[in-house]
Amino acid sequence: VVGLIATLNHFNSYRNRVDMLSALMAEFAGSLDNAANFAENAASVWRADTRQELTGSAGLHARKLLQGIDAVTAEIEALSPRLTQGTADAIAAASVNRDLMWSARDMARNLALMTQAKTLDDWNHRDVLNQNTLFAQPLLLRARLAMDAERRLADARISDLLLWGTVLFALTLAGVTLWIFRPMEQAIRRAFARTAESLKRAEEADRAKSEFLAN
Repeated sequence: VVGLIATLNHFNSYRNRVDMLSALMAEFAGSLDNAANFAENAASVWRADTRQELTGSAGLHARKLLQGIDAVTAEIEALSPRLTQGTADAIAAASVNRDLMWSARDMARNLALMTQAKTLDDWNHRDVLNQNTLFAQPLLLRARLAMDAERRLADARISDLLLWGTVLFALTLAGVTLWIFRPMEQAIRRAFARTAESLKRAEEADRAKSEFLAN
């Protein structure tokens, strides 16, 4: 039972890590969309008087993307040894040279270029939009779907362990019942039998005494 509880805790901890990675991926997908929307809007309002504010915002978006890339990559690397083969293969298929974030890195680089731009021609917002729409989001979605499947597998394992735990508990309870309560029941039955025998002998002795006195 102790081993079963430890195994359940192990799988629960793993499922929580899978949930954490899925949440990080979902948050990062939002950051990618925000950066792409910013690039599109910046191109439409770029002027000499807005350049400084826009380039500053571009730097913020670039740093946020890089932070998200580091967070997701670190979590994937930490979980990789424990992922099922199917999930590991799905993430590898969405990666280039084992890098799921290659397109997101290009987006961050293009936004970093914008921070140095003097004119609108110095950077191309369509590169950011295309990287997000054609590569970063679809590949990240594939990885997220793979993690959803991994989560369902973890849930199935926990359900199986709970089922086996219920069976083991029932067997243990039955064993305890046979080991403790059955001998106790037998002892009580023997005590009742001895008492009944003693009462029977006492009644026989009383009858014998009464017959003797009657004669």
